[in-house]
Amino acid sequence: MSKNKGGREVRKPKQPKQPKANPSDSAIIPPTKQGRK
Repeated sequence: MSKNKGGREVRKPKQPKQPKANPSDSAIIPPTKQGRK
């Protein structure tokens, strides 16, 4: 019971947070370089 709860709680916030920040940074980098140029 403890292992299932800890694995699910740690996997949910860690997986959606890392993949979401990656695409967000990539989309912000292209527009930022063009706007500065």
